[in-house]
Amino acid sequence: GKPEYVVVLFVNLGISVLISVLLGRATERAAAAEAREVELRTLQELSRELVVRAPGTDAYREIIRDIVDTFGYRDGALFVRDSAQIGGLREEVSVGCNPGDIVPEWDPRSAERAPERLPLSIGSNNVGLLVLRGSRDAPSEAESRILRALGDQLALVLERDRLLRTATDAEVYRQTERLRQTLLAAVSHDLRSPLAAIKASVSDLLEEGVTRSPDQQREALEAIDSESDRLNALIANLLDMSRIEAGVLRARVETVDLSDAVA
Repeated sequence: GKPEYVVVLFVNLGISVLISVLLGRATERAAAAEAREVELRTLQELSRELVVRAPGTDAYREIIRDIVDTFGYRDGALFVRDSAQIGGLREEVSVGCNPGDIVPEWDPRSAERAPERLPLSIGSNNVGLLVLRGSRDAPSEAESRILRALGDQLALVLERDRLLRTATDAEVYRQTERLRQTLLAAVSHDLRSPLAAIKASVSDLLEEGVTRSPDQQREALEAIDSESDRLNALIANLLDMSRIEAGVLRARVETVDLSDAVA
């Protein structure tokens, strides 16, 4: 009815559009913040599982099970770098399937659904591969970020455990070498004692121009026999220790008389 009403109408329309745009942006930002919070919480929970668990196959199995359950996969397998294996990868653990059901390689010509293959790398050093299978859709952008972050952390855990095993083996080797040197010093003295006694008795018997009674000869021969048995026992013990270190000799558990063992 009045010209100013047209102006008021368009002003209200412009304000409504502006409020709608601002409200839409605020809603999008709130949804993105909530999604980011869920993403960070999921990553934090899985990262904590990676850190708090002790090294070992059981810990890897629980970690892979958590990843499979969290992202809705059917099964999964963890492969670690091993130069002795064909292809350089060895299956460490599998979850939801039998060992060997999942292979690290994938043929693009296969009619089956492609699994999710997550390389585990530290810089340019590839330490393993995580393969996840299931009927779910491809991971979203947020899920891909979480999986990549978990892959980086899992690679660090695998490298940490490898370095820990290397350090443990080095310490065991150092202790073994020190024990071997100590043992060699002690055994060399124990070996010289019966050899010296045998040599002295034989030299005495072979010496010409000395008259010995039968009792003296028997005493010398008994000393040679006793020292030979002692020397044979020392050599047998050394051979047994070599077999123990080589892993050939195995312990056999059996019932014994306690009084004889104590004696």
